[in-house]
Amino acid sequence: MKTRIVMAAAFLAFLTLALTGPDDPARGATSPARGPIDSGGAGILGGAVSSPGGIAHHAVGDFNADGLDELLVDLGTEGIWWYDRGAWNRIYTANPEGMVLAEFDGDAGAEVFVDGSASGFNVFNYLSFLPYNATNPETVAAADVDSDGLDEPIVDFGAIGLWQWNSSWSRISAVNPDYVIAAETNGDATDEVVADFGSVGLWKRQADAWTQLTGVNAEFLTSGNLDIHAGADLVVDFGSLGVFFWSTGVGNWVILSGANPEHLITGDVKGITQDEIVGDFGTIGLWLWSTGSWTQLSGANAEDMIIADPDGDAKGEIVADFGALGMWLWDTNVWTQLNGVNPETLLAGDLDGDGQDEVLGDFGALGLWQYDAGVWTLIRSVNLD
Repeated sequence: MKTRIVMAAAFLAFLTLALTGPDDPARGATSPARGPIDSGGAGILGGAVSSPGGIAHHAVGDFNADGLDELLVDLGTEGIWWYDRGAWNRIYTANPEGMVLAEFDGDAGAEVFVDGSASGFNVFNYLSFLPYNATNPETVAAADVDSDGLDEPIVDFGAIGLWQWNSSWSRISAVNPDYVIAAETNGDATDEVVADFGSVGLWKRQADAWTQLTGVNAEFLTSGNLDIHAGADLVVDFGSLGVFFWSTGVGNWVILSGANPEHLITGDVKGITQDEIVGDFGTIGLWLWSTGSWTQLSGANAEDMIIADPDGDAKGEIVADFGALGMWLWDTNVWTQLNGVNPETLLAGDLDGDGQDEVLGDFGALGLWQYDAGVWTLIRSVNLD
């Protein structure tokens, strides 16, 4: 039976779209492309690994190749639960630290790389968890480093280094990275491993060799296709130095903002085939970067945001958690409140196969709810981890 979350009252004034915020994130700063240079990359092949918690605790994808998305959710000490067509099943008993969506075996269904904490590194493949290493990972990434259309696990095993699985395990660095992602940075259809190694800077691994991109320590890494060139451009938060991207076409750093963001995501929200950046800049609000310029979307500070397509128009909309002001949807310069309650987690996926994403909100003690066509439905009365 469908039940609605009672909407709390919230002020609409915070979403005025006025461009007169107290500051503009598009102000300048010095380039992060500086710092100590490690000759030949030899210095990156020797030490340990810690993650700032950059991977998700939940996953959404078509895991059984039925054309519908399913959910994998982390319920803490209850393990991982599978949600499909209204039914829940417990499929993993250990408490995981994170999950990364991947295509591991070339079939029609998606897989998930699972950081199982003390249970080691596992691969989820349609209701089965396959153990690949008993060592406790610190972070996990998925990268197609050999252009075969399959993702290889890139796993940080702490003191024993950064490792890659491709039929067998091989260590690709003994140095401890703070952050690891995969990005296709040069348009060659092959992912590169990009790692922030703290005081020795940001490096990328291509053709079995490490190259330093900058000696500056990054606070956060993501990627998106921001220009006309093929490949995913790196988008990097360098803290007080601001936001930069590494252009695939130019092969150099380009400053986007001198302001220090709290959170960055990328996606195509304008339908122009290039990705935009959505940046939460704290007290100066939520901003959108598109084709070289910033536009303020809201003067309010977002606690979390995702990009989803709840109307099926083939471009993304922004779903933002504004804390006590609730959950809001941005679509073509218009904000609509979805719920006045403050969610703890945001997710989205097409769970019913209608070509439109359902938005999922974990509302803590109120449970996990699904928003579809204007209606909220309780799907799990348990708080997610």
